[in-house]
Amino acid sequence: MGSGYDAPVGRCLSNAGRTASFAIILGIYAVAGAAGVAVASIIKVPTLGEGDLVPLAKAAVADLVATVVVWLAGIAVNNTSTYDPYWSVYTPLAYCFFVLEEVNLKERDVPLARVILLGVSCWVWAIRLTLNWARDFTGVNHEDFRYVSL
Repeated sequence: MGSGYDAPVGRCLSNAGRTASFAIILGIYAVAGAAGVAVASIIKVPTLGEGDLVPLAKAAVADLVATVVVWLAGIAVNNTSTYDPYWSVYTPLAYCFFVLEEVNLKERDVPLARVILLGVSCWVWAIRLTLNWARDFTGVNHEDFRYVSL
């Protein structure tokens, strides 16, 4: 596989069926999300006053931690394609985080229609992208050709 490392875990999982492979990917993403949220919740980010970047900094840390977990899990299962659905999974969740974090949208004069339209667009894009990935996903034994050639 493209990771260049023949992990024993990957050899054991190479015959996992499609349903089991989806469960493996779901498990990897659950662990990655929990790790990202846990680290982001315990870090201390100094406030800067008006236009505070604390939510952005916390999201960036959560993203970094989750990315590392997914990448390491991909190496462990001999399939770095485990990272492929990350963009479509992380993006709408990050959007929801920012909307929930920014509870004072009225004070910032952000029209609710804009928030809803952007959210719907984000979720439709994410669902479409995830379904495209899921349609072509045969299991953890299949790695995207672009990773293999790296």
